[in-house]
Amino acid sequence: MKIERTPTILTVRESPGIMWLFGSFFIVVGALFVYGASGGYNNFDEMSFWVMAAHILLGTCAVAAGTWVIYTSPLTVIKIDRNTETLTLHQSGLGGRNTRVFTFDEVKGYSVLEDYDSDGDPVWSLQLETKEGELIRCSLFAGTVREFTSDIAFELTAFMYKQMPSTQDLKKLEDESTGPIS
Repeated sequence: MKIERTPTILTVRESPGIMWLFGSFFIVVGALFVYGASGGYNNFDEMSFWVMAAHILLGTCAVAAGTWVIYTSPLTVIKIDRNTETLTLHQSGLGGRNTRVFTFDEVKGYSVLEDYDSDGDPVWSLQLETKEGELIRCSLFAGTVREFTSDIAFELTAFMYKQMPSTQDLKKLEDESTGPIS
């Protein structure tokens, strides 16, 4: 995440370049498998039908997986403008472009979304919360360090002149719940 700040505009860019590179690797390797099994290998005449079929199947699966990885990894730009009191969330990728504009009055603030990875460990990502209760995930990548994501959420919320929950509010929520709020 790259954050650029001026006195009136705060811009956060999240570029999933590593995911695009990963997806491109799958596409290239899968395409080479399909090309080779379609007559591109030097020993094409010696290959059995089952080996060629397996190469074409696995190559096609690799191309599909690479395309899916790139498709589900959009470039995200969050722009908060104090002059117009608007928040713009722009996501673009292979799946198309999606731009949503909110006024400061429509936004409750940014918060941290807790999720779990494949090992069951908690991970956190950034989400936007509207006054209607809609939660919009703004970050593709989830981090294992909550403080990093919390700091970004706090900075974005504070830039919109919104107030973060006080420690008294958190203490009251903790007393009502069965476990500690971290």
